[in-house]
Amino acid sequence: MRTLLPVLFTALLASPAFAVPFVQPPAYKECTTLAAKDPQAALAKADEWLRMDDGFAAHHCRAMALYGLRQFTEAAQALELVRGKILADNIALRTYVARQGAKAWSSAGRTDAAIALLDTQIQEMSVGKFDNATEAKLSAELLLDRARLRRTFGQVTAAVQDLDHAISLSPLNEAVLMERALAFEQLGDLALAKQDAQAVLRLEPTHAEAADLMRRVRDR
Repeated sequence: MRTLLPVLFTALLASPAFAVPFVQPPAYKECTTLAAKDPQAALAKADEWLRMDDGFAAHHCRAMALYGLRQFTEAAQALELVRGKILADNIALRTYVARQGAKAWSSAGRTDAAIALLDTQIQEMSVGKFDNATEAKLSAELLLDRARLRRTFGQVTAAVQDLDHAISLSPLNEAVLMERALAFEQLGDLALAKQDAQAVLRLEPTHAEAADLMRRVRDR
């Protein structure tokens, strides 16, 4: 099992959702690097750091160590704590941590908690006064995450509603268009699935998943 830990940790941080959007002190870089190799040691280091500093970077490192240890529920709870320590007007960082927390809840088999966390962040974005372009981009990412969870568990119509909203905010987002194409295919609406897949291919002619969907549609 230990050989899987670097892969798990790398997969979590490699997602576009998880590109760390804050200045990283040396202790954070050291701790998160260690979490990928030896999460138990990273957890001990994070706990030591927290005795001196109750800031969100130390708590975030602890959450990453817990994730590396496959303690997904505890990692998700730690990430919710991190999110609560971030100022409400820092929507980029709060969104980043909310998306990580949702990933951790999902890994723990708690899709309900994952969706609830995304719901909370989406609601915060809708009532706050933020830069329009930033708010639109981040909201589209949150809606995409929620739609993926909903589609995976059969809530396909609700997923399409999320994706419609996301596309209204970010019309040229390949990932959102592709996810909606898959949702339409799942609903049996092949014409709309084809339309979205074609839109993806216009944006990225070599998009393999869109090309595969087009082949499936032609064969049915």
